[in-house]
Amino acid sequence: MTPEVVTDAVLTERHNLYVALGALGLFITMVICHRIIFKGWKGGSDVTKAVRDRLRWLSLPLLILVPLWWAATQLDSLFFLSAELFVTACFVCVILVLESVRTTLSRKFKFSDRVLAALLYVVPTFVFVLSVLQVDVLEGVAGYALGTVLVLFLFLHLVYSYLFKWVPWKHPLSQVLRKRLGPWVYLGIVGVTLYFGMLRYPGLSVGERTLAGLAGALILLGVLVASEALLATIFDFYFPVARKSEIPTLFRDLVRGLVYIGLFLAFVGFVLKRDLDSLLVGSAVITVSIGFALQETLGNFFAGLALRLSRPYALGDFVQVGDITGRVDKIDWRQTSVYTFTGDYMILPNSMLAKEPINNYSSPSTLHARDIRVGLHYRHPPNQVMAIMRAVVAKVESVLPHPAPEFHLLDFADSSINYRIRFWITDYEGRYRIDTQVRVGLWYAFNRNDLEIPFPIRTLIQQPTTEKKDVEEILGFLKTVDFLEALGEEHLEVLARDARFQLFAAGEKVCVQGEPGDCFYIIRSGQVEVTVKDDQGEAILNFEMAVGNYFGEMALLTGEPRSATVSAVSDSELLTVSKEDLRGVIVANPEIEKIISNVLAQRQLRTEQAQQEAEEERAIRGGRSEKESSRSLEQLSEQLLRKIQAFFSY
Repeated sequence: MTPEVVTDAVLTERHNLYVALGALGLFITMVICHRIIFKGWKGGSDVTKAVRDRLRWLSLPLLILVPLWWAATQLDSLFFLSAELFVTACFVCVILVLESVRTTLSRKFKFSDRVLAALLYVVPTFVFVLSVLQVDVLEGVAGYALGTVLVLFLFLHLVYSYLFKWVPWKHPLSQVLRKRLGPWVYLGIVGVTLYFGMLRYPGLSVGERTLAGLAGALILLGVLVASEALLATIFDFYFPVARKSEIPTLFRDLVRGLVYIGLFLAFVGFVLKRDLDSLLVGSAVITVSIGFALQETLGNFFAGLALRLSRPYALGDFVQVGDITGRVDKIDWRQTSVYTFTGDYMILPNSMLAKEPINNYSSPSTLHARDIRVGLHYRHPPNQVMAIMRAVVAKVESVLPHPAPEFHLLDFADSSINYRIRFWITDYEGRYRIDTQVRVGLWYAFNRNDLEIPFPIRTLIQQPTTEKKDVEEILGFLKTVDFLEALGEEHLEVLARDARFQLFAAGEKVCVQGEPGDCFYIIRSGQVEVTVKDDQGEAILNFEMAVGNYFGEMALLTGEPRSATVSAVSDSELLTVSKEDLRGVIVANPEIEKIISNVLAQRQLRTEQAQQEAEEERAIRGGRSEKESSRSLEQLSEQLLRKIQAFFSY
């Protein structure tokens, strides 16, 4: 090589290096200006801020187009691209003007302080400075060529870091693409740098075939990046985010595998220039051998594919396969994972699922019917029994009102009449809990209404139909009630023989505010909670009552709707006096109702006066004489008497 040729080569490479440095400097300058305008500048009106937010991302192409256009105008080898780059930059400017009216984006621009990492400055910058200063480390042309390659790598790395690390992308699609494409894009950067180095570095004797193969590999890598971007958009964004539906892992892996196999065959055929026919024939022989060895695995694979096409179940469904029942947690190419109700994690091969019947309790509907069977004594009328069952089932919140529960008399067995209760639920996982609530409610309701669940034996000896009541204990409870003291010992004994104890389960409602009632209760054991709500449904009064307290006297005597909701805090046994129990005593002694009404009137007046004093915060209402109090008592007593007479209708 003559000195003149060497000198021309040095001048050419020096010029190329200076152009690359200028383009890089222009790029960094534009990035800094972009940061100052869209990040550092906080002033301006709301419209200016909105326009600035809109143009922040749309102006990014100019950061690359302008340095490339300037470099194309300075290099003869790229001059033919200068016009196209200029037109493209002008087109972007037109878009920026048109989009300046948009005010929808509000993302904040964030530029990391670690713009120049150690990777960029330690080795590349050191070698680059030595090359620029013409230190006698490398021969002149080689030094400038190496510097140009390093500048290219620095530029590509900055672009990669800017797009994949520094910009705080918030859109789900951007995050998905950055996660999926990051390694492939960086591999492409290394490949482009390597290709450019082989092309420009004079110390390497690389043949055209090698360069063509590397170029083909880069093209296939670009196709791979585009394919991966498309697959990530479909599988990781469109369906799970936009459509809110999960794509099975099996299907995603199958599609990606086919894409990778196609690209591999293209690499072998077009880059390595190998005959694909022989490769395919050899692959067929290997495939047959592997197929025999992996019959079970392939069976699971194709069974899983068939299951995904027919979609008998989906993630989160409750299914039953044989004796296994649980929630589907994962579906892949070989197996389906299920969480059972006992907390076990079961792995079911897809080939087994393809052969077994599958019960899906979640699709196409979560509606599920439950059956409970119970047998009761022959002496209980079926209509009465089914009415009690209907009331119990209606109180269980998890039981659906529609479809309505069904009650059937199944058969007349040896010792009982057998009934079936059918109701519908949507919480299949909680089916046993709901069944328990229904059964517990039935037991307490049967106990309160003296409904007997007989033993499955023949009764040969006459047994007493009912147990003797402890009249003395009931009398003791009745004597503690002020308005019942007027009945006298004889009438209290009559009432005690008719009254009965009833058992209520913890959490069960004894009476509900606003509903009609005709029973009076005295707490024998346990504890109840009393709640009074206003018209808006907010609790304005809440307290608990223990053993010896009573409630429900106004409903017993006048039939007024319940003024409060009473619920059992724990299992509670209540002495119950009904309207029918008291009717005989009142009919036989009409004078008793006057005494009772007078006692209730006195108590009600005391309650009203106490409430008035508490609200107005004074001892007694001014201007009220004894005569007025007497008249008020008489009027209230007369009102209560009329209500009692009307309620008992005699």
